[in-house]
Amino acid sequence: MDTERVPAVDPGKGYDAFISYAHTDALAARLLQRALRTFGKPWHRRHALRVFRDETALAAAPRLWAALEASLDASRYFVLLASPEAAASAWVGKEIDHWLRTKSADTILIALTGGDLVWDEAAGGFDQSRTTALPPSAVRAFPVEPLYIDLRWLRSHTGDPARDPRFQAAVADLAAPIHGRSKDEMFGEEVRQHKRTLRLVRGVIATLTVLTLAVAGAGVLFLRQRDTARTERDRAEQLSKIALSRALSADARESTQDSPDLSLLLGIEAYRTEPTRQGRDALVGSLSARTDIVQFLRGSSLPTSAIAFSPDGATVAAVDDRSTLRFWQLGKPTPAGRSEQKLGVGSVETMRYTPDGKTLALAGSDGLTLVDAASGAPTGAPVTLGGLHPTALAFSPDGLSVALTGCEVEGNTCVGGAAAVVDLRRREQRLHRVLSEYPLDSVAFAPDGASLAVGTGRGEVLLASVASGAVTALTGPATRHPDSVEALRFSADGRALTSVSGTASPAPEPTDELAPPTAMTWDLATRRRTGQPVKLPVQASGEQAFNIALSPDGTLVTAGDSPVVRLWNPRTGAPIRELRGHHAAIGTAAFSSSGDLLATGDSGGGIIVWRLAGHRFTAGAAAHRVLDGEWYEKVAADASGRLIAAATPTGEQIVVWDRTTGTVRSVIPWSPAHGTTGLEFSPDGSTLAVSAEDGPVTSWGVIISLHGVAAFFDTATGRQRGSLLDLGDQAVGMTYQPGGNVVAVATSAAGGDSATVVILDAASGARLRELPVPAPISRIAFSHDGQTLAVADAEGRISLWDADSYRRKGSDITAVPRQPFNDLAFSPDDRLLAYAQRKPAGTSSSNAAWHPVAIADMTTRRQLPVVISAPGEREVDTLAFNPDGSRLVGAVEAPDARSDGQTLIWSTASGEVVQQPLSGQTGGVYDLVTTEPGDGTVLVGADDNGVVFWQLDPRSWIAEACRVVGRDLTAAEWDEHIGPGLPYHSTCGLPGPAATKAVARPS
Repeated sequence: MDTERVPAVDPGKGYDAFISYAHTDALAARLLQRALRTFGKPWHRRHALRVFRDETALAAAPRLWAALEASLDASRYFVLLASPEAAASAWVGKEIDHWLRTKSADTILIALTGGDLVWDEAAGGFDQSRTTALPPSAVRAFPVEPLYIDLRWLRSHTGDPARDPRFQAAVADLAAPIHGRSKDEMFGEEVRQHKRTLRLVRGVIATLTVLTLAVAGAGVLFLRQRDTARTERDRAEQLSKIALSRALSADARESTQDSPDLSLLLGIEAYRTEPTRQGRDALVGSLSARTDIVQFLRGSSLPTSAIAFSPDGATVAAVDDRSTLRFWQLGKPTPAGRSEQKLGVGSVETMRYTPDGKTLALAGSDGLTLVDAASGAPTGAPVTLGGLHPTALAFSPDGLSVALTGCEVEGNTCVGGAAAVVDLRRREQRLHRVLSEYPLDSVAFAPDGASLAVGTGRGEVLLASVASGAVTALTGPATRHPDSVEALRFSADGRALTSVSGTASPAPEPTDELAPPTAMTWDLATRRRTGQPVKLPVQASGEQAFNIALSPDGTLVTAGDSPVVRLWNPRTGAPIRELRGHHAAIGTAAFSSSGDLLATGDSGGGIIVWRLAGHRFTAGAAAHRVLDGEWYEKVAADASGRLIAAATPTGEQIVVWDRTTGTVRSVIPWSPAHGTTGLEFSPDGSTLAVSAEDGPVTSWGVIISLHGVAAFFDTATGRQRGSLLDLGDQAVGMTYQPGGNVVAVATSAAGGDSATVVILDAASGARLRELPVPAPISRIAFSHDGQTLAVADAEGRISLWDADSYRRKGSDITAVPRQPFNDLAFSPDDRLLAYAQRKPAGTSSSNAAWHPVAIADMTTRRQLPVVISAPGEREVDTLAFNPDGSRLVGAVEAPDARSDGQTLIWSTASGEVVQQPLSGQTGGVYDLVTTEPGDGTVLVGADDNGVVFWQLDPRSWIAEACRVVGRDLTAAEWDEHIGPGLPYHSTCGLPGPAATKAVARPS
């Protein structure tokens, strides 16, 4: 309040209600006062209630608070217009504090005009971290959750709020307890008083019956208006969420390249706000667009001094400018996978793991510090290096020695470049020698461990004997690098050496012209350079490259005064790719021993682990590939989702893959003449049933005749159980009965005019039944409850058989049009049966009734009017339902031999594609299966180059995104992209400064 006022109305008469509000809600307060005064007012009274509101009930005077106290004490009820502004208002806080000291919280009525009220049932009070609309004293004042009315819509309302049914309902909610009546009685009183006034004015005498009917009619009308208003409110809220979700989706797409961590967080929020297709696409798109990022590593805001991978690539170690050492276990979310240790040593310049991964060596101003890699604690005092201030180190191939290079310092002056070799067992120097008048900035051990390569600040490359320290120069005045040599790497056979310099002023005479990073290759037999120097055009991007690294396969990385990491071919100078994601200049870089991973650290403490080779994780929401390099046509999963079996079409082998360990459990030698037609796990996962087509083959590779065979294998050992079963006719496919010990195999005669389903005992291989089918069989499938066997034939019919009696169950399902089938799939509850059909021959107009996928109702046996289409009217080869039956996944055939197919997800209710196509497959996907292990729903596909896994459960997408990004949205990011009007919450549920700061920001 800007002006002090005292009551113009005598508080001695008392007030029914006192309205407390922040002045941003002046309009709402004025409307409520007017409505409360007139709602249910008898014709002969001026007001129904006496309501205090400061602007109308106070006159200017110097003793404002005393006047307010008198008015509060004279009021029966306290009406609080709750909002973030009210929560921050000193006057509102004083008013409610006084009320709570003198009266019960039961007499406080709340109207929410902004912010949030969040009740914590377990704590028995409002959640103090998420409730933004109450002053602190009010947050703790209510022993039970109070009722409140929601007026947040008022702030954006454009019409007359007093005529809005939502406002009328809110006034009734507030007026009822003040009048001591129920809400329904208040509505009745309002209508009665209104009718009485009209009657007196017009002089119309109505009968009691007419009045009663009028009241009832008005009540019904009001209730209808109220329901309509509620529906409109709900729809408005839904549209608001959809709009925000779409805006966040757009922001996520725009941030993908330069701010991938922000893109992932916005993708999560887009999906959580409203799980529309756009929200799903935003989350999946953020994950799939940047599969080059393994993980953001968080822990420090200080510049990263050095970084290193453990030999197995599973752990990253980094040290910051204050010598705090941190370890991250890749694949685990931050901070669960992080540990840290304050070393208590001087500055650290470089760091490496020993080859056995047990020790971490750190070199810097205090010499050489050795750290136990398991505990992070130093193993004794630092090894002193005399006057050597090391900036680079390398381990001998046997891991027993470490070479260090840098400056030989006298006082505070670098008097030359020196190298030292330290025996790690004795922790003492074997060699310490000044090799150059310039600092030595890089070092590498030769594969035989007998010599070192060192690079100088003058651009020279030297070879030094470890035993004697004797030095041989590879470079001469005309062949030296134009700047300091930052990286060295021997070839695996020790015959060649690659050296790379960075960008600074050309040495030794500084000029205004910057030297480009330059790579050279040396023949160590002739001690000559091979080919010409390769100059990298880094300056073309306006950058300088101070940090250089070489991978085991020779890939070159440059980084420096920009947040972009660049990869090059050092032999040709051709750029390979750019890595974007840092927000500050990059100070250090390190490869994993395999060369598949790269870690880079920037001046703001950010560390990113990049995926360079293998590309196991591919686009499509935490998808990844295994068993690359083979064409697999059949795939199966056991009931637990742990075991996956994949069979090659040529029948050379069947691989059983353990998803838990990420390894091959067994390899089954399987070589029928014409490949595998069926692959199924037993219900307990211990047995794998296989069917195939076999027959004698001539020396020219021609199959003389085909007949079906079946076999059973132990999934743990890969050994065959029992003998190979000859089925006679050709085997088309097979299915294992869920919960049983029975296998059904579909066979067709060579001529194609008849077919049989053979029922086998899985334990003994004995034939139990043979079910005749009048046409060749396309596919067979058991229902999930094991009670029904569906048999789809080449004439567009699906016959249903009872699994106990093996008799036909009711009428067949007839597909429209009547075409052969590519696949069948029961929904998880067995109420639906989806089938993919082959495309009829002929023109597009003759195929108007055909769709690649249709769904039938198992109760009515009729095809549902759900249209499921595929791009280009292409066929769908295989189908699978998601676990709740709301989605159907299908693999669409490739348009030609040079293109990949598509894996689409449709809604089973509407037939619409519900998210972007899953990517990561190679060529076509020939078989699909869904399973639901502990980490969420997984879709498994067999394609032209291996097996691909897709996570279908959005919970797993969010978990994967949070694991990669390792942080929450900051307060500034929240306000920019979501808006300050919505209460902050932690996107990934991570503790730490970012989340704390964001929660604590003022509303």
